[in-house]
Amino acid sequence: RRQSLMCIRACRCAFVFFAATSIRTVGGLHCWLHNACGSPVRAALNELPDEEWGACIDLNLTAVWKGSVIAFEYMKEGGSIIQISSPAGDRAVPGSGHYGAAKAAVNSLTKTLSLEFAPNVTVNGISPGYIPTEVMMKALQTDEEALAEMAQARIPLKRLGKPKDIGSAAIYLASEAGSWVTGQTLIVAGGI
Repeated sequence: RRQSLMCIRACRCAFVFFAATSIRTVGGLHCWLHNACGSPVRAALNELPDEEWGACIDLNLTAVWKGSVIAFEYMKEGGSIIQISSPAGDRAVPGSGHYGAAKAAVNSLTKTLSLEFAPNVTVNGISPGYIPTEVMMKALQTDEEALAEMAQARIPLKRLGKPKDIGSAAIYLASEAGSWVTGQTLIVAGGI
């Protein structure tokens, strides 16, 4: 518990630093995107160590809440907050239940913050499909080639996602084009 509190305090300091730097260098904070997420641990929930549950919740949920609150404080002229979620937040994920629970909570947090921060700040999420990151491949105990074969078999658009797929969705949500969208989690997953 003490380690979690220290982590939250460190996150707050880092978030305030990034927000203040943004204001100093570009004149304001207009978009805040949470992208630190994941868990390399795969275990059934009844076998998951307490510290892994806590670490996953701290990274995937607590940091999102804390960062959102700090970003909102600095968005005096309005802006866009974007949370990176996961399809794991919408379904059962044996072996990654802790991660799925954290992402389900992020989806709920996104909806609540969108109402609390309205009308000047929009809050949305992006739920990416399979993108071959190091953490994903470690969690799935696979490599990029095997993941690409799985994509051919399971994903309607027959390919893995790319960082630019998620970047394009974020640009939409942060731009004037997405200014009337709030409280939504956009699924960017090739059709799954």
